[in-house]
Amino acid sequence: MAIKLKYLMGIILTFITTAFLSSYAFAKNTNSYENDPDTITVYTRNTFLKEDGPSKYLEDLFYDKYKGKIQWISVDSSVNINQDFPNYSGVDVVMGMSSLEMNALAGNGQLLRIETNNYPKTTVDQKHYNSKYYIPFESFQLSFIYNKEKIKNPPTTLLGLITNPNYTLIIEDPTANTLGLNLLYWINDLYKNKIVSLINTLYKHALIETSQTSAFNKFSLAGGDFVLDYSTKPSMEELVNQNTKYKALMFKNGNLEIHNYVGITSNTMKENLAHDFISMLLSQNGQKIIAYKHYSYPALEKDIDLLNTLTKYKNQPIYINPEKFVRNTPLLKRIWNRNLK
Repeated sequence: MAIKLKYLMGIILTFITTAFLSSYAFAKNTNSYENDPDTITVYTRNTFLKEDGPSKYLEDLFYDKYKGKIQWISVDSSVNINQDFPNYSGVDVVMGMSSLEMNALAGNGQLLRIETNNYPKTTVDQKHYNSKYYIPFESFQLSFIYNKEKIKNPPTTLLGLITNPNYTLIIEDPTANTLGLNLLYWINDLYKNKIVSLINTLYKHALIETSQTSAFNKFSLAGGDFVLDYSTKPSMEELVNQNTKYKALMFKNGNLEIHNYVGITSNTMKENLAHDFISMLLSQNGQKIIAYKHYSYPALEKDIDLLNTLTKYKNQPIYINPEKFVRNTPLLKRIWNRNLK
């Protein structure tokens, strides 16, 4: 018992120390840019900052259009922004978060009310996010990716995939990763009356990974038949690696569509520059960068010519009201965690 307690105290101490050092480093980084009137600090997912990602192209465009500069602060894509977002005065813009996360920030008074009519009209119906605090700039559709050389007759429904024990599914941990959690939302939205049995069935033939990257890496090494990812993953593989063997499941009743949003923090001292950043992000060139460097569907999709490669796996979208996310999250995680015992 004493050994377990000592081990637990060591974990807690390490967590506290790491959190303190991260907060100190964050404050140090953001404070150095607060006095520069031409630089804004943008808090976003780390996927935007990858070497081949959109960040450096957005920096160039922002400077060309507004002579502005961007300081990026990133958070891991598996982290819930509600739990991680620091209340520092140095952050001006929050970008790349879900409506669930943005609603929480707005509810805490951490986002500035903005006039959406001042920006280009997006293809996302406002009823799907209904907010004056943030705006969609890209979307993804959830799917399962498979090797067409290995799977000749893939399932046509999500139910058919989940209930077939002959398939090994690689998914991201729903308790620690937004992709995995969105899968549970999707199942619950379509098959609410069977949610307990379906989650239990899913767990029995699923391999659980902590991140999107590790899940796809395992899949690419023939670790499973299908991997949970975004439907643009085969397009990315084709455009970047000239790999055409992957396909995305397009289900008969549609695929869950997820939007990412951008908003301005309520304590920013650079509101005008932050508005300029959003205008840049929603411009024709900004949206093309998002499409081809983040491999997502831009919010101004109807006004932008996209390669057929990028849109070949876009299906009829399924939308879930953000209020359902908030209401169902504890229950879905509880059902999932029962399988861990």
